[in-house]
Amino acid sequence: MTHALADAMKRLATIVRSENAALAALDFTAAFALLKPKQDAIGAFEAASKGGARPDEADLARLRDAALDNTTLLERAIRVQRSVIETVLAAVPPQDAAPRYCPNAAMARARRTAPMTLLARA
Repeated sequence: MTHALADAMKRLATIVRSENAALAALDFTAAFALLKPKQDAIGAFEAASKGGARPDEADLARLRDAALDNTTLLERAIRVQRSVIETVLAAVPPQDAAPRYCPNAAMARARRTAPMTLLARA
């Protein structure tokens, strides 16, 4: 394994572990901030791998495990976001298909929904 490949692999593993920690804490802002560095680290890893050098199998296994954890945590983040969106949508009153009219044929004013706040924290 070349020095460049070892460095690229270490950098990628560090970023994936950081992203995993952010996702586990449901800190989506921190996880999203790691997207570009992770893409850059993947590119560096791919470039270093093109020379025919093989990574150390133990290091590769650790990176693979971190990547599998990352997949699980990303799927969980998607489920959490879907749940939040469904909660917000359930709180919004449905729109009537047809406009309502008052007895004098004027359009009725739409009923206002009371303001509400949603705070979701893990």
